Amino acid sequence: MFKSKKIQHGFSLIEVLVSLLVLSVGMLGLGGLQMAAVKGTANAHARTVASALMHDLTDRMRANPENASNPAEGFYQNDITCASSVRRCYRDSCNPQQKARYDVKEILCGIQNREAGIRHELLNGNLLVEQTPANCVMAGINYTDAQYRVDISWGERNLHQNQTGDNNTRSQTLTACVRPSRVP
Repeated sequence: MFKSKKIQHGFSLIEVLVSLLVLSVGMLGLGGLQMAAVKGTANAHARTVASALMHDLTDRMRANPENASNPAEGFYQNDITCASSVRRCYRDSCNPQQKARYDVKEILCGIQNREAGIRHELLNGNLLVEQTPANCVMAGINYTDAQYRVDISWGERNLHQNQTGDNNTRSQTLTACVRPSRVP
């Protein structure tokens, strides 16, 4: 009677393939998680930039007290683009309307059209300034005495592929209701 003893050395090929399959599925999951984290970080950055630019513009509006005396004159006009020719203003070198137009262009396009503006920092970024709005609702509260409504809108990347939107983005808007202080 022959008894054969098989001595096993190492792993079989099937065990190696199964372990590679499990490892590759895990790596794909980590890759997807990393992509979602990168998109989430980019979206959080966009919200932070939009908030900072909104605060900057509303502070500039409050620092230009002449605009409060008659907002219907259109000091903060919406007809400014990055190609618009606007005089650069330093301290008291401009009248209130020139200062307002310079402020809007700088927030929209950045300093000398190169940096830190809505158009450069935010995906499909846009600025809308409405004088004497009929209503201005912010966080569910209607501000009837607001003289300006400022909207900054941009596109955010969807975190998941099953979310709908053009080019896998969705639109976001940040709104502020502004009533600059009056000239004493």
